[in-house]
Amino acid sequence: GLGDVAMARNNAAAAEGFYQRALRREPDSQSAVRSLVSLYEKQSPEKAMAYLQSLPTFLKNNMRNTLNELQANSLNAQADALITAGKPAQAEDKLQQAKVLSPDDIWLTYKLAKVMGAQGKTAQADRLFDDSISRHQNDADWIYAYSLYLSNSNRDAQAIARMEVLDAGKWNNNLRELSARLKVQQILDH
Repeated sequence: GLGDVAMARNNAAAAEGFYQRALRREPDSQSAVRSLVSLYEKQSPEKAMAYLQSLPTFLKNNMRNTLNELQANSLNAQADALITAGKPAQAEDKLQQAKVLSPDDIWLTYKLAKVMGAQGKTAQADRLFDDSISRHQNDADWIYAYSLYLSNSNRDAQAIARMEVLDAGKWNNNLRELSARLKVQQILDH
């Protein structure tokens, strides 16, 4: 619609007006709500979350995944700040909260496991990845993230073994490159 045309022309104010008019004409328009959320998210994730929170319950429920994603992203950003500030325990707490909202986020799982491992919670971090991998056994991206985690915690042999469980035909470039790097490293180490 006209809001999309305005967005394409980088006229956010006009786009917002068009989307809001569309909502006044059709109060349950998920398309208009999604467009406003996208517009607000570009301005600030907090503005998008506040808008989603202000929606009537039936619309908010329809946008639950988007709201969860925004909240998880906000918690992830807070965790980054805490990591930078040298507060890994608080960062872990934020990442745990984000993981509840976004349980299938590969890189959130990776970051949480890495933060846990840095605090000496390797067994818990491994369990976190094991639980996630059990739901994504044939997903090359998940296998890559887990293998990278294992490699970064000085467990190259385990990383290679984890990768080799996945049929080579399902490997992506990341897995091929990591496998090659780890195998070269094993040769150099012996």
